[in-house]
Order: sequence, then C-alpha cells, then structure tokens
Amino acid sequence: SSTRYFNGTIDEVRVWNRSLTSEQIKALYQNKTDLLVSQETTIGDVWKACITPNDGTEDGTEQCSNDLTILKIEAPRLLLPTNNSFVTDSRNPEYWWNNTETQSHFAYTYNLLVDNDSNFGSPELSITGITEQTGDNSTYWTSSELSLSETYYWKVKANDSQGTSDWSEVFNFTIIPTWSGTMTVAEIDFGNMCIFYNQTKCDLYHMGSHINDTLDWNPPPYKVENTGNLKLKGYVNSTPLWQSDYWTNGTAEEFIPMPNKLYRYMIKANESGTYDWALDSDWVNMTNGSAILSFYGMKWQNVSDLIDLHIYLEAPGGEPAGAHYSTTYVTFEQNETI
Repeated sequence: SSTRYFNGTIDEVRVWNRSLTSEQIKALYQNKTDLLVSQETTIGDVWKACITPNDGTEDGTEQCSNDLTILKIEAPRLLLPTNNSFVTDSRNPEYWWNNTETQSHFAYTYNLLVDNDSNFGSPELSITGITEQTGDNSTYWTSSELSLSETYYWKVKANDSQGTSDWSEVFNFTIIPTWSGTMTVAEIDFGNMCIFYNQTKCDLYHMGSHINDTLDWNPPPYKVENTGNLKLKGYVNSTPLWQSDYWTNGTAEEFIPMPNKLYRYMIKANESGTYDWALDSDWVNMTNGSAILSFYGMKWQNVSDLIDLHIYLEAPGGEPAGAHYSTTYVTFEQNETI
C-alpha cells in the first residue's frame, strides 16, 4: 500500500487524559470558555475559577471566584394526604406534593410509592415519570382503589436527566369506611306560578303556567352527593306544600293531604352509572309520611356520585296567593357490606 501524507497545518492541538463527551467537544468547538457542560460535573462538586495575571515578566496575585457547589436535587415535600390522616371520602385519594425547589435546566419528573408496609416491600402503587406540573405543586390520582380499614404509607422523589433526589419523608393515612351524603343544591325557587287550575285562564291573565318542573333545569333540581366511600341508599319525603281549603268530613284541613299528584318527584343520574336502581322512569307522588325508598347502590367515586332530585308542581284550583314553602328530606343509609 502507498504512504500518503497530510500537507497542511493542524491548529489548536489539545491532548486530554480522559475521553470527552460530545457536549464537551461541541462547547470547545464553539469556543464557549465560559460554559461548564453538565457532563463535566457531578453532584457534590465544588467549582471555582482562578486567574493569575502576568505582565510577561512575572506573575501577579491570583484572584479566585466564589465557590460553586453542584447541589443534589432537593427531595419534594409531601402535602396531601397529610401525615397520620384519615381518608373518609374515597378509596383512592389524590396525592399532592411541593415541586422540588432545586433549579435545573432539565425537566423534573417524580416517582411515587404507596404501600401498606412502611418498608415499601411490595407497593400497591409504584408510579414513575410523573410530569411536574406548573406552579408550586404536582399531583397524581389513579382509579385503582385501596382497601378499607387499612393504613398506607407514601413517599415521592424527584428526577431529572442528571440524577435523582432522596426520597421524601414518609406520610401515612388510613382509609376509614364511611357512609354519608348531602344535598349540595338544597333549595329550589320556582318563582311565580299561576294559581288558577285552568291554564286557559292563566294565559288570559298572563300569569304564566300553573304547572312547573325542574326537568328543563329552569329552575335547577336538588343535587344529592355521596360524600363517603361506601354505597348508599336513600329515602325521600317532605313537608306539605299546597294550602287550598280542603274538607274532610266537614272539617277544614290546612294542607291538601299527601301523597297527591300535585307535588311529585323523580330521581335522575347527574353522572353516568351513579346508582344501581332508582325511581327514575316516572314522577312519584311526594309523601309527608314514611319516606319512600328512592334509590340504592349510589356510588361514591367522584365521577359517579351525584344524583338530581327533580320536583314537579301543579297548583290546585283555589290556592291562596303568597309564598309557599316545603322542606324536602333525603335520608341516607349504608348500602354496602364491609
């Protein structure tokens, strides 16, 4: 084979006693003498720059910068569920923590561990790569349910492309079996209604309708929510509403006896799959006596824990003018064996 020689000049020859990364070579090529690429640093390094002036004859006094320490990523601080807390409104709580305060040019992600063993030997949840959210905090939620009457431990750590933080401190919480419900919309205002039973007469005097209901959401219905973590069943009744003169065996009654078709209700799911069964196919005459079983198997999950309780009113003939009031009751019972 023939021998060939390079006819030219090589400038700025440098010899290193270690291999350089592509990022380091690129920084040298771009003459970025003021830059330390991340591949040159490790956690715990203390860097400083020193300059010794020279006038061509002798060295001057060395001057050095302040120390620059490469910090380890700070561990997140846990927020919710709080330590030693009781969870009564779900079986799959949402986890909140403060974003790490260590500044980085790289995006942070987080790892989450949840276990009923404080040593985290076999975690119920082991989630990696949770993207940091904007603002001060990040959160994580899963539909996977934990067991009732069980204590769980949880911790979080931060990661970027250069390393990881230590694990946060460990918090614990206990899932307490709880059945409870509430009416988050507890008042319906039907406004003005015509007091004539004949709608033609109502129209003649421009008094609106003598019939109104909440199915068109004008006004909106009652809203019933499962606020625990067990299925519920519910019973409905109310106080009387209509006050027309009503005679029984020659005796004037203050209110029209119930149940009657002038005051009715119906259950509807506000969210998909809210209950296993309900009185949702037709209007039911409201009673002021023993409450009527109106739904059961009402779920507690946030995506399916709301029921709409619709009301139908029909003004009787001869109803006295003025404000009319009735109180509607929903009585809850546990509907799940634990």
